[in-house]
Amino acid sequence: MIRFARLRGFSRSPISEKNSRYRLSLARTVKGLAAELGSDCEVVLLGSVARGKYLNILGQILGDQLLVPAEFIGRGDLSRGALLLRCIKDNRELNYVPILRVADWRLMSTLRADAPNLSAAVVGHE
Repeated sequence: MIRFARLRGFSRSPISEKNSRYRLSLARTVKGLAAELGSDCEVVLLGSVARGKYLNILGQILGDQLLVPAEFIGRGDLSRGALLLRCIKDNRELNYVPILRVADWRLMSTLRADAPNLSAAVVGHE
């Protein structure tokens, strides 16, 4: 359990790749999680898929185990949240892709899951 005082302490340290305290703490935690999960388990990131402060650290450790909903690519926070609510209402699962196989990170903001060329942007995903 994380108590309020500790949670408040989290806010004192900037979430940035440049912040070694954040970066090393996240890497240590994810390495421990990865060891417990094993290599056959998939990890789904439901947060921002365009942020290096998460993906660069998580991707280095989890590799192709790190998946994101294809429908999240190019969407903002509110749009992702609304999409999740619609999927719950419709009892529909999202389509997951290994984030590290997205061929060109610069295209992420323009890709959509319903775009005909999405599969072309995901290298080696079947």
